[in-house]
Amino acid sequence: MTALNRFDSSTMEILYLAQHAPKTGDAELQPHPHPIHGMKPLYHNAIFEILKGLGFSVKSSSTLEDLLAIGRDFDYVFSLYNRAPFRACEVFVSTVCEFLHLPYLGGTPEIRAIAEDKHLAKVLARFLKIPTPQWKIYRMGESLFPPRFAGPYFSKPRFGAGSSFIDETSIHDSWDSAHCKLQELFAHCTDVILEKFVEGTNVNCAIIGGSPPLILPLVKSTSTLRGEVQTAAQKKLLEGGLNRSIFLDEQRSQEIINYSRRLYGHTQPLDYTRIDFRVPYDPAKKASMLEFNVCPNLGSHSTIVFAGQHVGMSQVELVTSILDHSFRRQGIVDARLAK
Repeated sequence: MTALNRFDSSTMEILYLAQHAPKTGDAELQPHPHPIHGMKPLYHNAIFEILKGLGFSVKSSSTLEDLLAIGRDFDYVFSLYNRAPFRACEVFVSTVCEFLHLPYLGGTPEIRAIAEDKHLAKVLARFLKIPTPQWKIYRMGESLFPPRFAGPYFSKPRFGAGSSFIDETSIHDSWDSAHCKLQELFAHCTDVILEKFVEGTNVNCAIIGGSPPLILPLVKSTSTLRGEVQTAAQKKLLEGGLNRSIFLDEQRSQEIINYSRRLYGHTQPLDYTRIDFRVPYDPAKKASMLEFNVCPNLGSHSTIVFAGQHVGMSQVELVTSILDHSFRRQGIVDARLAK
Protein backbone atom coordinates (compact mmCIF):
# COMPACT_ATOMS: atom_id res chain seq x y z
CA MET A 1 0.00 0.00 0.00
CA THR A 2 1.37 3.42 -0.96
CA ALA A 3 1.24 6.46 1.26
CA LEU A 4 -1.34 7.97 -1.09
CA ASN A 5 -3.77 5.12 -0.36
CA ARG A 6 -3.76 5.76 3.38
CA PHE A 7 -5.49 9.15 3.40
CA ASP A 8 -7.79 11.29 1.30
CA SER A 9 -5.41 13.05 -1.11
CA SER A 10 -8.06 15.66 -1.97
CA THR A 11 -7.59 17.15 1.49
CA MET A 12 -3.91 17.75 0.83
CA GLU A 13 -2.91 21.15 -0.56
CA ILE A 14 0.14 21.12 -2.84
CA LEU A 15 1.99 24.18 -4.13
CA TYR A 16 3.42 23.26 -7.52
CA LEU A 17 6.37 25.41 -8.60
CA ALA A 18 7.99 25.31 -12.04
CA GLN A 19 9.44 27.91 -14.37
CA HIS A 20 6.74 27.25 -16.93
CA ALA A 21 3.99 25.97 -14.69
CA PRO A 22 0.47 26.40 -16.07
CA LYS A 23 -1.64 29.20 -14.69
CA THR A 24 -4.43 28.16 -12.34
CA GLY A 25 -7.59 29.99 -11.50
CA ASP A 26 -10.89 30.67 -13.20
CA ALA A 27 -9.29 31.02 -16.61
CA GLU A 28 -8.55 28.03 -18.79
CA LEU A 29 -5.12 26.52 -18.22
CA GLN A 30 -2.57 28.20 -20.46
CA PRO A 31 1.11 27.24 -20.48
CA HIS A 32 3.55 30.11 -20.18
CA PRO A 33 5.52 30.59 -23.43
CA HIS A 34 9.15 29.56 -23.23
CA PRO A 35 11.26 32.76 -23.18
CA ILE A 36 13.79 31.37 -25.64
CA HIS A 37 12.17 29.15 -28.22
CA GLY A 38 8.48 29.97 -27.85
CA MET A 39 7.41 26.34 -27.56
CA LYS A 40 4.83 25.18 -25.05
CA PRO A 41 6.57 23.63 -22.03
CA LEU A 42 4.61 20.39 -22.11
CA TYR A 43 6.74 18.75 -19.41
CA HIS A 44 5.66 21.14 -16.65
CA ASN A 45 2.03 20.93 -17.76
CA ALA A 46 2.16 17.14 -17.73
CA ILE A 47 3.44 16.94 -14.15
CA PHE A 48 0.76 19.39 -13.04
CA GLU A 49 -1.90 17.19 -14.63
CA ILE A 50 -0.45 14.09 -12.96
CA LEU A 51 -0.66 15.73 -9.52
CA LYS A 52 -4.28 16.72 -10.18
CA GLY A 53 -5.02 13.23 -11.47
CA LEU A 54 -3.76 11.75 -8.20
CA GLY A 55 -6.50 13.69 -6.44
CA PHE A 56 -4.50 16.47 -4.80
CA SER A 57 -5.68 20.04 -4.48
CA VAL A 58 -2.97 21.81 -6.47
CA LYS A 59 -2.09 25.47 -6.94
CA SER A 60 0.32 26.01 -9.78
CA SER A 61 2.80 28.87 -9.79
CA SER A 62 5.69 30.00 -11.98
CA THR A 63 7.04 32.51 -9.47
CA LEU A 64 9.18 31.88 -6.41
CA GLU A 65 7.54 34.84 -4.69
CA ASP A 66 4.45 32.69 -4.13
CA LEU A 67 6.47 30.35 -1.91
CA LEU A 68 7.39 33.29 0.31
CA ALA A 69 3.92 34.83 0.28
CA ILE A 70 1.60 31.84 0.63
CA GLY A 71 3.82 28.81 1.30
CA ARG A 72 2.52 28.38 4.85
CA ASP A 73 -0.98 27.74 3.45
CA PHE A 74 0.10 24.44 1.89
CA ASP A 75 0.90 20.92 3.07
CA TYR A 76 3.63 20.14 0.55
CA VAL A 77 5.74 21.84 -2.13
CA PHE A 78 6.39 20.01 -5.38
CA SER A 79 9.09 22.13 -6.99
CA LEU A 80 10.83 21.66 -10.32
CA TYR A 81 12.28 25.17 -10.05
CA ASN A 82 15.89 24.30 -10.80
CA ARG A 83 17.07 27.59 -12.31
CA ALA A 84 16.45 31.25 -11.51
CA PRO A 85 18.45 34.42 -12.20
CA PHE A 86 20.36 34.55 -8.91
CA ARG A 87 23.32 32.74 -7.40
CA ALA A 88 22.67 29.45 -5.57
CA CYS A 89 19.06 29.48 -6.76
CA GLU A 90 18.94 25.68 -6.75
CA VAL A 91 18.85 25.53 -2.94
CA PHE A 92 16.35 28.37 -2.51
CA VAL A 93 13.14 26.34 -2.41
CA SER A 94 14.42 23.68 -0.03
CA THR A 95 15.92 26.32 2.28
CA VAL A 96 12.70 28.33 2.45
CA CYS A 97 10.68 25.17 3.02
CA GLU A 98 12.98 24.24 5.91
CA PHE A 99 12.40 27.69 7.38
CA LEU A 100 8.63 27.27 7.00
CA HIS A 101 8.73 23.68 8.35
CA LEU A 102 7.03 22.67 5.12
CA PRO A 103 7.57 19.22 3.51
CA TYR A 104 8.91 19.35 -0.04
CA LEU A 105 10.16 17.30 -2.97
CA GLY A 106 13.85 16.54 -3.40
CA GLY A 107 16.55 16.64 -0.76
CA THR A 108 17.75 18.89 2.03
CA PRO A 109 19.64 22.09 1.15
CA GLU A 110 22.94 20.54 2.21
CA ILE A 111 22.53 17.61 -0.18
CA ARG A 112 21.26 19.85 -2.96
CA ALA A 113 24.26 22.15 -2.56
CA ILE A 114 26.69 19.26 -3.00
CA ALA A 115 24.87 18.03 -6.09
CA GLU A 116 24.83 21.48 -7.69
CA ASP A 117 28.56 22.01 -7.08
CA LYS A 118 30.29 19.66 -9.52
CA HIS A 119 33.57 20.16 -7.66
CA LEU A 120 32.21 19.09 -4.27
CA ALA A 121 30.30 16.20 -5.87
CA LYS A 122 33.58 14.89 -7.28
CA VAL A 123 35.34 15.39 -3.94
CA LEU A 124 32.64 13.25 -2.30
CA ALA A 125 32.94 10.64 -5.04
CA ARG A 126 36.71 10.42 -4.61
CA PHE A 127 36.27 10.04 -0.84
CA LEU A 128 33.90 7.13 -1.52
CA LYS A 129 36.44 5.60 -3.93
CA ILE A 130 34.24 6.23 -6.94
CA PRO A 131 36.36 7.11 -9.99
CA THR A 132 35.95 10.56 -11.55
CA PRO A 133 37.82 12.31 -14.35
CA GLN A 134 40.69 14.51 -13.18
CA TRP A 135 39.54 18.11 -12.75
CA LYS A 136 40.48 21.62 -11.76
CA ILE A 137 38.23 24.54 -10.80
CA TYR A 138 38.70 28.09 -12.08
CA ARG A 139 37.17 31.02 -10.21
CA MET A 140 36.25 34.33 -11.74
CA GLY A 141 38.88 36.99 -11.19
CA GLU A 142 41.76 34.59 -10.57
CA SER A 143 44.77 34.05 -12.82
CA LEU A 144 44.45 31.15 -15.23
CA PHE A 145 47.07 28.41 -15.28
CA PRO A 146 46.99 25.04 -17.04
CA PRO A 147 45.94 22.06 -14.94
CA ARG A 148 48.50 19.49 -13.89
CA PHE A 149 46.95 16.87 -16.16
CA ALA A 150 47.28 16.77 -19.93
CA GLY A 151 44.45 17.30 -22.38
CA PRO A 152 42.13 16.81 -24.06
CA TYR A 153 39.90 18.81 -21.71
CA PHE A 154 36.19 19.38 -21.16
CA SER A 155 34.86 22.66 -19.73
CA LYS A 156 31.51 23.42 -18.10
CA PRO A 157 30.00 25.66 -15.40
CA ARG A 158 30.92 24.58 -11.89
CA PHE A 159 27.41 25.12 -10.53
CA GLY A 160 23.92 24.21 -11.70
CA ALA A 161 22.26 21.61 -13.89
CA GLY A 162 20.63 21.34 -17.28
CA SER A 163 23.78 21.23 -19.47
CA SER A 164 23.86 25.01 -19.79
CA PHE A 165 26.68 26.30 -22.05
CA ILE A 166 27.70 22.75 -23.00
CA ASP A 167 28.25 21.92 -26.67
CA GLU A 168 30.98 20.71 -29.02
CA THR A 169 33.10 23.77 -28.20
CA SER A 170 33.34 22.44 -24.62
CA ILE A 171 35.94 19.90 -25.83
CA HIS A 172 39.49 21.24 -26.02
CA ASP A 173 42.52 19.59 -27.57
CA SER A 174 44.85 22.21 -26.08
CA TRP A 175 45.17 24.55 -23.11
CA ASP A 176 44.93 27.57 -25.44
CA SER A 177 41.47 26.44 -26.57
CA ALA A 178 40.40 25.75 -22.98
CA HIS A 179 41.74 29.15 -21.87
CA CYS A 180 39.52 30.95 -24.40
CA LYS A 181 36.46 28.96 -23.32
CA LEU A 182 37.09 29.71 -19.64
CA GLN A 183 37.04 33.42 -20.35
CA GLU A 184 33.86 33.01 -22.38
CA LEU A 185 32.15 31.23 -19.48
CA PHE A 186 33.39 33.84 -17.00
CA ALA A 187 31.46 36.40 -19.07
CA HIS A 188 28.32 34.55 -17.95
CA CYS A 189 29.32 35.12 -14.31
CA THR A 190 30.05 31.49 -13.54
CA ASP A 191 33.02 29.64 -12.10
CA VAL A 192 34.23 26.82 -14.32
CA ILE A 193 35.31 23.22 -13.87
CA LEU A 194 37.82 21.81 -16.36
CA GLU A 195 37.88 18.01 -16.60
CA LYS A 196 40.08 15.49 -18.33
CA PHE A 197 37.97 14.57 -21.36
CA VAL A 198 37.14 10.87 -21.47
CA GLU A 199 36.51 9.23 -24.83
CA GLY A 200 33.36 7.24 -24.19
CA THR A 201 29.60 7.15 -23.77
CA ASN A 202 27.30 8.59 -21.10
CA VAL A 203 25.40 6.11 -18.91
CA ASN A 204 22.77 7.25 -16.43
CA CYS A 205 21.61 5.52 -13.25
CA ALA A 206 18.25 6.66 -11.83
CA ILE A 207 17.30 5.81 -8.24
CA ILE A 208 13.88 6.21 -6.61
CA GLY A 209 13.90 6.44 -2.82
CA GLY A 210 12.43 3.63 -0.73
CA SER A 211 13.29 0.77 1.60
CA PRO A 212 15.18 -0.50 -0.28
CA PRO A 213 15.64 2.17 -2.97
CA LEU A 214 14.58 1.27 -6.51
CA ILE A 215 17.47 1.28 -8.97
CA LEU A 216 16.07 1.56 -12.48
CA PRO A 217 17.74 -0.03 -15.52
CA LEU A 218 20.82 1.86 -16.67
CA VAL A 219 20.34 4.04 -19.75
CA LYS A 220 22.99 4.68 -22.39
CA SER A 221 22.74 8.08 -24.08
CA THR A 222 24.58 8.50 -27.36
CA SER A 223 24.98 11.70 -29.34
CA THR A 224 25.98 12.37 -32.93
CA LEU A 225 27.93 15.45 -31.82
CA ARG A 226 31.69 15.43 -31.42
CA GLY A 227 32.77 13.41 -28.40
CA GLU A 228 29.13 12.33 -27.86
CA VAL A 229 28.47 15.69 -26.19
CA GLN A 230 24.87 16.19 -25.09
CA THR A 231 23.45 19.70 -25.21
CA ALA A 232 20.54 21.23 -23.31
CA ALA A 233 18.69 21.65 -26.61
CA GLN A 234 19.03 17.94 -27.38
CA LYS A 235 17.72 16.98 -23.95
CA LYS A 236 14.69 19.23 -24.49
CA LEU A 237 14.09 17.65 -27.92
CA LEU A 238 14.76 20.98 -29.65
CA GLU A 239 17.62 19.41 -31.59
CA GLY A 240 18.14 15.90 -32.90
CA GLY A 241 21.09 13.59 -32.55
CA LEU A 242 20.48 12.21 -29.06
CA ASN A 243 19.45 8.58 -28.69
CA ARG A 244 18.75 6.47 -25.61
CA SER A 245 18.86 2.73 -25.09
CA ILE A 246 19.10 0.34 -22.17
CA PHE A 247 22.74 -0.29 -21.26
CA LEU A 248 23.34 -4.01 -21.76
CA ASP A 249 26.94 -4.51 -20.64
CA GLU A 250 26.38 -6.63 -17.52
CA GLN A 251 29.86 -6.27 -16.06
CA ARG A 252 29.92 -2.50 -16.55
CA SER A 253 26.36 -2.25 -15.25
CA GLN A 254 27.20 -3.93 -11.97
CA GLU A 255 30.21 -1.64 -11.56
CA ILE A 256 28.04 1.47 -12.07
CA ILE A 257 25.23 0.18 -9.85
CA ASN A 258 27.68 -0.48 -7.03
CA TYR A 259 29.07 3.05 -7.32
CA SER A 260 25.58 4.54 -7.51
CA ARG A 261 24.30 2.64 -4.48
CA ARG A 262 27.35 3.81 -2.51
CA LEU A 263 26.86 7.46 -3.48
CA TYR A 264 23.10 7.34 -2.84
CA GLY A 265 23.67 5.92 0.62
CA HIS A 266 25.84 8.91 1.54
CA THR A 267 23.56 11.62 0.10
CA GLN A 268 20.48 11.25 2.27
CA PRO A 269 17.75 12.38 2.62
CA LEU A 270 16.95 12.30 -1.07
CA ASP A 271 13.67 11.42 -2.84
CA TYR A 272 15.09 10.55 -6.25
CA THR A 273 18.26 11.14 -8.22
CA ARG A 274 20.02 10.53 -11.50
CA ILE A 275 23.75 9.79 -11.39
CA ASP A 276 25.68 10.38 -14.61
CA PHE A 277 28.71 8.33 -15.62
CA ARG A 278 31.13 8.33 -18.52
CA VAL A 279 31.99 4.83 -19.72
CA PRO A 280 35.29 4.72 -21.66
CA TYR A 281 35.42 2.96 -24.99
CA ASP A 282 38.50 1.19 -23.63
CA PRO A 283 37.13 -1.83 -21.68
CA ALA A 284 40.22 -1.85 -19.46
CA LYS A 285 39.33 1.52 -17.95
CA LYS A 286 36.75 2.04 -15.21
CA ALA A 287 33.58 4.11 -15.54
CA SER A 288 33.85 7.64 -14.13
CA MET A 289 31.16 9.56 -12.27
CA LEU A 290 30.49 12.99 -13.80
CA GLU A 291 27.80 14.35 -11.45
CA PHE A 292 24.56 13.54 -9.64
CA ASN A 293 21.26 15.37 -9.87
CA VAL A 294 18.53 16.20 -7.35
CA CYS A 295 15.00 16.52 -8.83
CA PRO A 296 16.08 15.69 -12.39
CA ASN A 297 13.68 15.81 -15.33
CA LEU A 298 10.53 13.68 -15.01
CA GLY A 299 9.16 14.47 -18.46
CA SER A 300 7.91 11.77 -20.78
CA HIS A 301 11.13 12.13 -22.82
CA SER A 302 13.44 11.95 -19.78
CA THR A 303 16.02 9.31 -18.89
CA ILE A 304 14.10 8.34 -15.75
CA VAL A 305 10.80 7.75 -17.54
CA PHE A 306 12.61 5.87 -20.32
CA ALA A 307 14.22 3.58 -17.74
CA GLY A 308 10.95 3.13 -15.84
CA GLN A 309 9.05 2.12 -18.95
CA HIS A 310 11.56 -0.68 -19.50
CA VAL A 311 10.35 -2.31 -16.25
CA GLY A 312 6.68 -1.53 -16.88
CA MET A 313 6.40 1.69 -14.84
CA SER A 314 4.51 4.59 -16.39
CA GLN A 315 5.31 8.25 -15.82
CA VAL A 316 2.39 8.44 -13.38
CA GLU A 317 3.63 5.41 -11.44
CA LEU A 318 7.12 6.89 -11.18
CA VAL A 319 5.78 10.19 -9.82
CA THR A 320 3.58 8.26 -7.39
CA SER A 321 6.54 6.20 -6.15
CA ILE A 322 8.63 9.33 -5.65
CA LEU A 323 5.84 11.03 -3.70
CA ASP A 324 5.27 7.90 -1.64
CA HIS A 325 8.89 7.92 -0.45
CA SER A 326 8.92 11.69 0.04
CA PHE A 327 5.75 11.58 2.17
CA ARG A 328 7.00 8.69 4.27
CA ARG A 329 10.45 10.14 4.99
CA GLN A 330 8.95 13.49 6.03
CA GLY A 331 6.25 11.98 8.24
CA ILE A 332 3.31 13.26 6.23
CA VAL A 333 1.35 10.00 6.37
CA ASP A 334 1.61 9.55 10.12
CA ALA A 335 0.87 13.20 10.78
CA ARG A 336 -2.28 13.20 8.67
CA LEU A 337 -3.56 9.90 10.07
CA ALA A 338 -3.03 11.22 13.59
CA LYS A 339 -5.38 14.17 13.01
